[in-house]
Amino acid sequence: MLIGVTIVPVGLLMRARLPETLIQRSQTALPRLTRRELGLVLLAIFMLCATTISTYVMNYMVTFGTATLGLAPRLAFGAVAATGICGVLFNPLGGWLADRFGFRKVMLTAMLAQLAAALPCFLLMAAFKTAPILYACSAVLGTLLALSTPAVMLAPSEGLPPSVRSGGIGIGYALSIAIFGGSAQFMVQWLTGVLHSPLAPGLYMSGALLVGITARLLLPLKTDVI
Repeated sequence: MLIGVTIVPVGLLMRARLPETLIQRSQTALPRLTRRELGLVLLAIFMLCATTISTYVMNYMVTFGTATLGLAPRLAFGAVAATGICGVLFNPLGGWLADRFGFRKVMLTAMLAQLAAALPCFLLMAAFKTAPILYACSAVLGTLLALSTPAVMLAPSEGLPPSVRSGGIGIGYALSIAIFGGSAQFMVQWLTGVLHSPLAPGLYMSGALLVGITARLLLPLKTDVI
């Protein structure tokens, strides 16, 4: 936590040197989202749903490792470490790919790959019940999640004008985290009890990814960037 705090002065320094790009205009009324912009925010929430639920399911892997696979807590914790390392390594790559090839292609490709890998990974973990398999599967899913995350974060900003961009993105992100992130691990635990299957986390992740992929496909091919 103390190491994490060191990012604060770096952020303040960066923000102090950034030029203001928003042209200030006098206005008497608060900016309002149009119906089209509300639709974009809603699609963004559903895309963020996939990323948020996937992230929290990956955080659940310690519980999965101990309760389902029967591993010692010190071994199961390695799954979170593997996911975190993959995030550090592949988030920047995901951002570069989104800039290079467009966030739509990168988001769809990474989400489809994660959807294809989710259930096979949980099948492998349930079949072998070993720490190396847990780490390997966590690394695979964590890598695919890291590659898609920058593109998902970029998507809401593209079609929103500067006057409502901050509020639209902030509200959409907060709702996604509160609704889908806050309930994810409870839903996984409930689904595991109902299905009596070790595949429950993978099924929940897959359902969220299908929602995110559908939202991505419904995203307008062209949006005006201001």
